[in-house]
Amino acid sequence: MEQCGSNFEGCLEWTLGNGNNILFWDDVWLGSEALKSRFARVCYLSISNDACLNFFGEWASDSWNWILKCRRGLFYWEKAQEFQLMQDLQGSRLVLGKEVSWVWKDDANLGYSISSAYSILRKSCISEGSPLFEGFWKIKALPSASLYCLEGAG
Repeated sequence: MEQCGSNFEGCLEWTLGNGNNILFWDDVWLGSEALKSRFARVCYLSISNDACLNFFGEWASDSWNWILKCRRGLFYWEKAQEFQLMQDLQGSRLVLGKEVSWVWKDDANLGYSISSAYSILRKSCISEGSPLFEGFWKIKALPSASLYCLEGAG
């Protein structure tokens, strides 16, 4: 079921909002892994390793500008990593006055639904006609108990 989990999580995406609740280095909000893994040296040199997104920039005329502050000047090879990080950040902007939230990418207009989650699981986890998958929906139990059984089966 690990494959299912990663596909399911791949259907969720942060909307950055004001950046108050997303940890810049630790949360997976830009790409498929935490920035502290992709840019380990720059993370180590950052003046804050546990701050939220809104710490790493400033508002200028209702526009967000990323600013990375380090404890010392960077060596040439560290500047290359910083440059790549800043390039990656350019496509991500905070939104003034909007809260951080999740978006269900499978159907962003309608949002999350059991039907869309079922569709994702059916496509990615268990093949058509699998006794486990087909039997799961015939269980006469509370939905939360059924989901627990499905997670345990993987």
